[in-house]
Amino acid sequence: MLLSGAEQLGKVIKTAEQRSSSFTLDRSFIDHLPVYPSCHRICMASWYLLRSAGLLPTGGQGKSGWPPMALSYPQDHHGDRDMAASDPEVSRGKRQGQSGGLFFTSLQMTHWRNFQGQVEMTLAPRVFLLGPNASGKSNVLDALRFLRDTADQGLQAAISSRGGMGAIRSFHARRPPGFNLAITVGNKNRPAQWRYSLQVRNHPQKHVPEVVAEIVTDGSGAPVLRRPTEEDQTDPHRLRQTHLEQVVANQGFRPLTEFLTSIRYLHIVPQLMRDLERSTGRRNDPFGADFLEAIATTPQRTRDARLRKISKALQIAIPQLQDLTLEQDG
Repeated sequence: MLLSGAEQLGKVIKTAEQRSSSFTLDRSFIDHLPVYPSCHRICMASWYLLRSAGLLPTGGQGKSGWPPMALSYPQDHHGDRDMAASDPEVSRGKRQGQSGGLFFTSLQMTHWRNFQGQVEMTLAPRVFLLGPNASGKSNVLDALRFLRDTADQGLQAAISSRGGMGAIRSFHARRPPGFNLAITVGNKNRPAQWRYSLQVRNHPQKHVPEVVAEIVTDGSGAPVLRRPTEEDQTDPHRLRQTHLEQVVANQGFRPLTEFLTSIRYLHIVPQLMRDLERSTGRRNDPFGADFLEAIATTPQRTRDARLRKISKALQIAIPQLQDLTLEQDG
């Protein structure tokens, strides 16, 4: 282990808090998780420091070591880099203007993945999830990614890409059927600008995913959308799609849709990052297949400056570290 013990962990976290006024650690969430290996907690604390100092791009790698998984959001109205990175293909104006500097302020999951029953989380511009393997960190992130995929690709595609309803809904859940995801989106001045709730189940006879309820409310709590509608009752096939994914139907809450589609999911996996066959022709791969290529194509002066900053921050947790360099094969 590079470092161990609660005392060393406390030193790293304290340093991070002193260096960044925006540092946030949800200790109440950590208290409900099993004890994590000391070394991995140190790595996480170091990751906090790097992200809080704005020295690393968003993302992380979850199960196989350093760094741990993290989320970050599009820039808020103060310009902080936050929890789920904005897609670089989405213009800065769209992220800061049309999406209004939004970030997730709460998440509610019912029968989602390994979460039996209802789970609620209060979120902030920067949030870190800690826990052992298979404790549900990836599933929390995937709940947000699922809503992104629904808004961008459609409900049926979002479900089928995850292996169907049987792979999404908690195996231990009984009633109600299906699953429910609800989010609140806002900014630091107005943390509840939008609330979106989606309940989905498999049709009992046709075994096709369908919307049980889809609700959107604005910042005043006034309903913007409530489904099913009379049209849905008349034509049940309409329930195979959300209004979130339909341009004609989401006009009343378009800023929410644009915010969701601007999210980029990053989960860097070293094994995939080193797989040359996977990296060929890929761009913005969520698992880092093009990560090394992106570093290599960064202008050398910019790349070296960033690596020096990262090295300086890492040396707080790893005093033996001298520097980070990129060496390309001949």
